[in-house]
Amino acid sequence: MAANGPFSVGDWTVEPDLDRISRGEERIHLRPQVMRLFVYLSERQGEVVPSETLMHDLWSGKIVSDATLYNCVAELRHVLSDDGDGQSVIQTVPKKGYRLRLPVSGIGVSEQGRLESSRGEASRRSRRWIWRSARHSSFSFKGKDVDIATMAEEMNVRHILEGSVRRDGNRVRVTAQLIDAKDSSQLWSESYDRDYSAANLIEVQSEIARAITGRLRMTLTGEDEERLARVPTANTEAYAAYLLGRERLEHHKVEDLADAVEHFSQAIELDPQFAGAYAGFADACGLYASYSGGQSNELCPSSLAGREQLARKALELDHESAEAWISLGASITEQAARLHETETQSRIHDKLHEAIAAFERGLELNPTLSEGYHGYGYSLMWIHVYPDPPFGWIKAWQAGRWEAVFDKGLEVDPLSISLHEDKSWYPITVSSKEEAKWHGHRMVEIAPRSPRGYGTVGRQEWEINGRIDESIRWMAKAMEIDPRTPGYPRFIGLAYAALGDFNMALAYLDLAKVLTAPDNQPAQERLLVEQAVVRLVSGKTEVHQAPELLPPASLARRPNSTAWQRMRLGVFVDLATASPGNALARMEEFSPECVGAKEVRTMFGNPCPDELVRVYQVLGDYKTARALSDAGVPRYQLIAEEYPVTWVQVDFSGALATAGRTDAALDVLEKVVSSGWRGDRYKKRLGFIFCCDVRFDAVRDHERFRAIAATIEADMAQQLENVREMQRQGEVPTLEELNAQIASQ
Repeated sequence: MAANGPFSVGDWTVEPDLDRISRGEERIHLRPQVMRLFVYLSERQGEVVPSETLMHDLWSGKIVSDATLYNCVAELRHVLSDDGDGQSVIQTVPKKGYRLRLPVSGIGVSEQGRLESSRGEASRRSRRWIWRSARHSSFSFKGKDVDIATMAEEMNVRHILEGSVRRDGNRVRVTAQLIDAKDSSQLWSESYDRDYSAANLIEVQSEIARAITGRLRMTLTGEDEERLARVPTANTEAYAAYLLGRERLEHHKVEDLADAVEHFSQAIELDPQFAGAYAGFADACGLYASYSGGQSNELCPSSLAGREQLARKALELDHESAEAWISLGASITEQAARLHETETQSRIHDKLHEAIAAFERGLELNPTLSEGYHGYGYSLMWIHVYPDPPFGWIKAWQAGRWEAVFDKGLEVDPLSISLHEDKSWYPITVSSKEEAKWHGHRMVEIAPRSPRGYGTVGRQEWEINGRIDESIRWMAKAMEIDPRTPGYPRFIGLAYAALGDFNMALAYLDLAKVLTAPDNQPAQERLLVEQAVVRLVSGKTEVHQAPELLPPASLARRPNSTAWQRMRLGVFVDLATASPGNALARMEEFSPECVGAKEVRTMFGNPCPDELVRVYQVLGDYKTARALSDAGVPRYQLIAEEYPVTWVQVDFSGALATAGRTDAALDVLEKVVSSGWRGDRYKKRLGFIFCCDVRFDAVRDHERFRAIAATIEADMAQQLENVREMQRQGEVPTLEELNAQIASQ
């Protein structure tokens, strides 16, 4: 961005250094990326600037979605008081780009700078093909009849390398041609006849790469040469099994993941010195355990430590294997996730930084592996990585620390399902709901036979749009494609519970239990707690009977979501049955440092659960209750201001309610519900919130609270009727069909 000092656009004064524009007494602060866009268009006032050029130059070479640019343009139009169809300030020129129409003064850009930008863009696009032989992009086109121009547009490249491999006995012929996607002209072609061996295939790959770089007048670096010359295994059958295993990992279908485990196991059997096979084996076993509900696979290690050892075995065989480092990072991150349930902040912090170092080393060795960006960005998302939780995490989120990693990964592989899924979380990884939804639907476009995109859109329909009925439609499609993943029926069960169809809710949760490994204690306990909540809210179980439905009080893995929900349900039952002493004992077990004069631990929200405030109030210890509220409410308020997501707002409302600040609590809750909120990642149990959550005891009979609940109930009734119509049309299963499916397991 060339401009630093103030300049004028129309009747606005623009101050790039302050990210501020002003007009008279009006002052507006712009997000940095919106200011960069404003300056860029101002420097080129009157010119039509291509969208691709904007995305490249403004995001420092990162590949961002069209939705990112569109949202910045829309935001800029809004603050500049654009009217009508939005063209009077910034004109959209169809299929070309954007043009600033307001007069600009006090700013300029050199012609040399424009030429350099243009040359940089041309160089970037001509070079990208060589790194796009990352396997995931090519997998995305398997079995599709896609023309060259469309393929190039999908991958955001100028050149396409097309080829085939034919084997005849011990001989193999490799043919390749380089195509200019702009006009489909052939720039180069060649055939290679070799004896069939891994070494010869790698040699052919190197020859093709050198020929193409020469044709495009490019230069391979020493690292490029070394990577191309590396022979991962001398056994061609082992390499074929390895490639098949990698392909099966993409869609996270349980059946595919089981196949991947077998392929990698076979590759290791064929060549015990094949480092990549061990790395892939570790990845496959981890994903299979996760998506199958912890079902055992006789080929896989039974523990997280065992999967880590597979990755370390790969490094032992090849310390320069980027895939092995990335697999190691993934296995350590998974262990850190489990430690989240049991260990201290410092222990988790150390494990995550060990994982981060592994990802960084892997990407240093090979910056073209998109799965490395996925794992690296995911590890950066954990609150334990940063000091002063949650505020260190919030600062990292505001700075886009992990979002930048995912963006870089999408530059490497714009068709990566995992990276689009990473970017589908609003506001965790994107700054707008529209961009998040774009990434979700993009997953479906890229891989319509994968359950992952449908599951992502289903989650977004509930959490972003407030449409639980539509979420069921999309999630049912994911479940149809992959009927063995328990996460899909669990989600649908919670959706039906929110709509008030408790029979369907319990049936889907039953199906999730059947699909989950019996010895997967955390997952089984979670399902038991969720079923207990459904039975209590529905009236199928009396309040005094609810404890009988809960798993044993051995949930020391706090503060995970299951333990929180079990605690909240238990405290409600204790207070409803006039047993506040039992509630206090429960709270001491759950959060011992918050009871008495012990040190208070730091958690994401309130240092101590708001339920404890309510327990002390019922016990008549108002002094202690007030002290806890005085400590918790300001913290919630600060977090809500810095991280304004709906679930934080709901918790803030509960804290205000227990503190006796009724109007403020209801103001917050009304605002959240009127915005369309019907539950989110952490607050999917709407029935429990409005009937039984003790944090809202002080406002439950208030007419405003009853009106909020009535709004939710009316919306849920209409959405449930929509689902009934889906059932009649055969779009989602009926209860009878679902019960038959459960019986068949």
